[in-house]
Amino acid sequence: MASNIRRAWEQDGLRWSVTTEIDHDTDPAEADCYDKADRDAFHNGDWCFLVVTVTVHLGGTPGNPLYPCEMSTTLGGVDFGRLPGHDEITMDTLIQSHPVPSMRREIMEQLGDLRAHLATVLDALEPTDREPGVRS
Repeated sequence: MASNIRRAWEQDGLRWSVTTEIDHDTDPAEADCYDKADRDAFHNGDWCFLVVTVTVHLGGTPGNPLYPCEMSTTLGGVDFGRLPGHDEITMDTLIQSHPVPSMRREIMEQLGDLRAHLATVLDALEPTDREPGVRS
């Protein structure tokens, strides 16, 4: 059904990708939010759980210790397919509504934290400790 889907795009000057795989570790019987019809549809293959990974692919230049650089976050137990009484959840739904937008925000926050940390480290270096061409 949804095994190993990959979608890539550019947004806000960054390259992003989403990959999915079937989440075999999650079962609708383990959560109170799924009723008998949901569980039956799950076992009939109408829908499944996915593990969704969102990755930002950061550029760089060869020779840079961060080249190539990627940052990602992963979420399991994501509904995918047609649950009874609901609209079908497709890859477009995942990317446009849930969970990809919040996962992208999480990555952007992590990048901001990393940038602030790197600036602090660079500011703490003595000018002679810096490699040529590195500015704070």
